[in-house]
Amino acid sequence: MLQTASAGTFRAAEAGDYEVKLVYGAKEGSAGGAYVLESAGQRFGGRVVQKGDGYSFVYDTLGTVKLSAPGEYTLTVWAETITCEFLMNLKEVQLHPAG
Repeated sequence: MLQTASAGTFRAAEAGDYEVKLVYGAKEGSAGGAYVLESAGQRFGGRVVQKGDGYSFVYDTLGTVKLSAPGEYTLTVWAETITCEFLMNLKEVQLHPAG
């Protein structure tokens, strides 16, 4: 069965602005597929970039998410457009303090 979304939770130690980075690999044919990442009521969209084989990772900076308080948050990534048999090989989502 094709998985079109992935979700998880994370704990923020403090409120603030965090740069959101998606790390993934994409095989030939995946380029141009579209995805959305949502967390803390904020959405970020992106398009898949193919680099090498499906295990040559792309680090895609999506923007800055504002976390209003310390605590647990849900983060979801889902496919909007899939151009071949799968959108991407999602490795991880990184959050780094902005600035």
